[in-house]
Amino acid sequence: MCGIFGFVTKSGATFEPDRVSEKLRHRGPDDEGWVVVNVDAGRYLEARGKDTIEYYKRFPHIKEVLDRGNLYMLSRRLSILDTSPSGHQPMKFGNLLLVFNGEIYNYLELRESLEGEGYVFETGTDTEVLLKAYHRWGKSFLDRLNGMFAFAIYDLKARKIFLARDRFGKKPIYYFLSGNHFAFASEIKALFELPDIRRSFNEMEVIRYLIYAENEVEENTIFEGIFRLPPSHYMEFDLNKWNLLKRRYYTIKLLEQAISFDSAKEKFLSLLKESIELRFRSDVKVGTSLSGGLDSSSIVYLASSLKTASNSYMSFSAVHPHAPKFDESKYIDIVVRDTGVKNYRIAPDKEFVRENLRKFVYHQEEPVSTLSPFSQFAVYSLPRKQGVIVLLDGQGGDEGLAGYLRYVPYYLRELLYSLKFVKFFKELIAFRNTNLNYREMFLRLAGMGLPQSMFFVLRGRQIFKRLPDYIPPPGRIRGNFRTLREKLLVDMEENIPVLLRYADKNSSAFSIEVRSPYLDYRLVEFMLSLPSAFKIHNGWTKYIARKAFEPFMNHEIVYRRDKLGFPFPQAMLVPEREYSSAIVASRILKSMNIKPPENVRHPLFWRLLNIALIEEVFQL
Repeated sequence: MCGIFGFVTKSGATFEPDRVSEKLRHRGPDDEGWVVVNVDAGRYLEARGKDTIEYYKRFPHIKEVLDRGNLYMLSRRLSILDTSPSGHQPMKFGNLLLVFNGEIYNYLELRESLEGEGYVFETGTDTEVLLKAYHRWGKSFLDRLNGMFAFAIYDLKARKIFLARDRFGKKPIYYFLSGNHFAFASEIKALFELPDIRRSFNEMEVIRYLIYAENEVEENTIFEGIFRLPPSHYMEFDLNKWNLLKRRYYTIKLLEQAISFDSAKEKFLSLLKESIELRFRSDVKVGTSLSGGLDSSSIVYLASSLKTASNSYMSFSAVHPHAPKFDESKYIDIVVRDTGVKNYRIAPDKEFVRENLRKFVYHQEEPVSTLSPFSQFAVYSLPRKQGVIVLLDGQGGDEGLAGYLRYVPYYLRELLYSLKFVKFFKELIAFRNTNLNYREMFLRLAGMGLPQSMFFVLRGRQIFKRLPDYIPPPGRIRGNFRTLREKLLVDMEENIPVLLRYADKNSSAFSIEVRSPYLDYRLVEFMLSLPSAFKIHNGWTKYIARKAFEPFMNHEIVYRRDKLGFPFPQAMLVPEREYSSAIVASRILKSMNIKPPENVRHPLFWRLLNIALIEEVFQL
């Protein structure tokens, strides 16, 4: 994980490079590198900042050479592969300059292919592989990458900036474009330091978030004039024409194939093991976040048996002894006992909330739907204290294999549409016996036939004293789907990027990197291609995973009937009086005629508080 930034100007406007770099320092505390480009002359000059490592102190300071060019690129490095000075960025090759955030897990295989074509490598980094792969194959090289990435490559001859983001949106790119300036960055707060960027809310996106708890629909952010490059997209900025060209380079491929349940079970397990092994490629310590749920537990069980996992393999958890309903200590204890993995825990209390909630909002930048990611934030505060820089997590398993309760009604609807009435009633009865939230599931099924607009208007009346003249539409995730696969596919494309943003921002706050084995694109395509009956069967969600894990995982974990996943007991921990006053004081909420929330237990309390704290933290 690193932080990247770029800025090109036609007006000669100045900015404070130290302030920009400081805003991204947490993403890459190990090194700082700059390059200044004179676009017209086709020349560049390497520069240093205050955190540049000693080896490159010979470069002039960025402030001394700011007037030598009109394109500036910054890298803040978190050293993971080849931690020597040779991994310094921006990296150069031929006419290309690269700043890169992320990891290319199959870099060794790509390097071997490139060496076969005559390329010579001077470092052990995936950065050099990425740069030379682009040099060799051009844009099409994106199809060859297995990893998480956000990068920018400037071509000195073509005078174009090529930016790309990974398939599922694990690594971010935000950008801004005006008549005189184009800028991109890993985080919005770095863009706030530039001229022509005014800090203000995009009111339509505030409304969308308050009503739907959504804020990453299409390219808009919660801030006016700042956009995100969507996952699976690349973007070219042509400095000659001063325009942007965006293209989607990847869509999830559904593999229609006849396969038996047993064969599918074996292939699923094989793909997951291979994915975990790839994500252990690192020159620093690797650990795992452990909630006690099926996905994170499976990674610990599998990873602890790998030869690449040392005896000091560690896991990290959040527990809530003060709120037994939210506490998963029992299941964490089982995994630790069975695998021998070292486990470190945090129990967030009211003091932790007071000290860290605004920090959490600052690092997330945009709103989060619930306070659940705050528990993740707490967990990610632990690894670096134990020398662990890379963390595996279980993100993506639920969306790939229908792990959430909300997916069951879609499967039952699919059975009805397929006229499989006997199986429909069998599954309905089975879920009554196995699912602790059967009543909620049944209500979801009954409510699927009602118009969504009715719910949105009711929610709007809960929030606003007077409904806005226009309410933006929700994202595709709230669509009317006939099959389970359709719903899972949309969630993978629209919901997963939001969850990955939570993980990226939370982990970067503590200068660590998070990798998601369940989101290897080959595994995702395989999971989504499986028949629905392999995923939901006999009253169980994620059925094929449970059967695959049966031989080596504790059955209490495999057949857990409840599902939590880094829960946060909001009503018990948030100091209500203190935060209610923040909501009342918010200028944006006042201007929108918001109804004050009744108390901290109100389901909309956090959404209103989140907007109020963003306004406060970023001084909007």
